[in-house]
This record gives sequence, C-alpha cells and structure tokens, in this order.
Amino acid sequence: MKDRSIRSRIAPTPSGFLHLGNVFSFVLTWLIVRKNEGYLLLRIDDLDSQRRRVEYLDDIFSTLEWLGLEYDEGASDTEDFLKNFSQELHLQEYEKLINDLLEVQPSLVFACHCSRSDVQRNSINGLYTGTCRNNKIRKADPSTWEKEVAWRVEVPSSPIVFQDELKGEINVYLRETMGDFVIRRKDRIPAYQIASLANDIKHRINYIVRGEDLIDSTAAQLFLAQVLPKNSFVEAKFLHHPLLYENQFQKMSKSYHSLSIKKIRERISTPKPIFRWIAQQFDMNTKVVSLQELLEELDLAKIPPALYHPDFLLRY
Repeated sequence: MKDRSIRSRIAPTPSGFLHLGNVFSFVLTWLIVRKNEGYLLLRIDDLDSQRRRVEYLDDIFSTLEWLGLEYDEGASDTEDFLKNFSQELHLQEYEKLINDLLEVQPSLVFACHCSRSDVQRNSINGLYTGTCRNNKIRKADPSTWEKEVAWRVEVPSSPIVFQDELKGEINVYLRETMGDFVIRRKDRIPAYQIASLANDIKHRINYIVRGEDLIDSTAAQLFLAQVLPKNSFVEAKFLHHPLLYENQFQKMSKSYHSLSIKKIRERISTPKPIFRWIAQQFDMNTKVVSLQELLEELDLAKIPPALYHPDFLLRY
C-alpha cells in the first residue's frame, strides 16, 4: 500500500568525494519515496565549512544527475546551493532551537571548557565524562556566556527507545555510546545534531533513511525532540540500512579515502553496473539495470544484514 504522505531527504556532506556506500543510501531513499509517491528533499549538510570544498559540492550534483535521482526540493547546482541553501544561511533557525531548549529544560545545557585531548585524557572509552556539568547556561543573561567554550547537553541514563523499519525496537544508552554531546561549538556555530533536527522539523521530514552507523545520532536527535518537544520528529519513521565495508573492519568512508564514484564514473559509461549491484543486494532479478526496474521490484524485507563489494570494483 502506498503512503503518499512520506517526506524524506537525501543529506550528503561536502567533505569528500562520494563513494559507493553513499550511493546505496541515496538510491534506497529515492526508491522508498518514489515507491510511495512521496516527497524528496535534497539537503546538503555543510556546517563544517573548513572541510567543505566546491569540488565536493559539484560531485554531489553530478553524481545525482548521473544516477538519475531527481528530487522535489533543493538546490539545482553548486552556485544555487551556496547562494540559497547553505546551512550557513540558516544559523538563526538552529540557534532558535538551542534557545527553545534553554527555555524548556535549562538544567540540561552546560558550558564545557574541555578540549579533545582533555576528554581523551580523562576518559577510559573516549567519551566525555561530564567534567563541566555544573557550568549551567543562564539564558536570561547572555553577557555571562563565555567565549571559546562548547555547549553540551546532559544525556539521560535511561535508554532512548524507537522503532526501526528493518531492525525493530532499538534501545540506545547515550551515556554509553555518545556521552553528553555538543549542541553549540566553540566557534558559536550550532552543532550537527541541532542543525539536522532543525532542518528535519522545518521540512516536515517523517521518514529518515540512514546508515546503521548513525543510530546513535538518531537517538541523540530523538532525545532533543522529546525534550523540546517536537512531536513531528518523535513520530517519524526510521530505517537504518547496512553499511558497505572496505574490509572486515573498515567501513567505506570519505576520511578513509574510499574509491569514489567520481573515479568509478571515469571507468564505466553508465550507472547500470551499480544498479545491478544494488539489485543483487536485494536478491532481485539479475537483469535489473535501471532505476525503474529497481523501483518495480523493491522489497524492503529483502535488505540484507550486510552489503558486499560488487564484482566490477575488483578491476579498479
């Protein structure tokens, strides 16, 4: 049965060239939305301006065009994005969400002076230990807000519980997996968890497709949404798909310099081999070589627990 109310998004970061794991996530999101005649947004998460490069932005648009993944809202190219859609243009919206949090639950937010080396030195597992929890932020007196400090939110000891479309019930103990996370960076820029949540609320996103490495981020954003409260996000559906690994231990990633789609495109003239590989993941007909054929045969129940490398990559 089709659900035409589905609103989802493709949300790449311009911090490196896209790889095959990114493409699997994009195509899966597109298939789910189009199967249900829903609404698809292109959102590019570029708050980390130090890692953003024009060539990475260009790569996002050229890859989506090459794959044939059209969307209903979002920038048409790099110039349009930088002029009209960059997250840097929406900082006030993200700051408002932080202010709302201070209004609703001020005791959760505190100023943290710790550097990354401080955290590593004081922690046995690399997670923040709550050293600065007593430095509460006083919203009524902005003059007391110190410079060069991050703002963190104190996470609960109880689990964040939510349903996943593939995995069923998921329980995340944020204190054990993420710790008190940053919501405002030392440069006073709102952090990823706040910006992502604000964007999803603004665009009424109600079906979020992510890699399973972002389960903790989902839990963090759900925690914030529950506190605020933002029921549209709390009631959203989530699907965390398996990841593609370089080897037994290393997932594909930009920071690992995984083979990029840009390099693959230099060697194959069409995306047909990629669509065939995706079809194989779903145990579909081996003759499937187009988006339309993937769309016709999509069955989420057949998503495997892990992805495997396509044969055509062995040549590169």
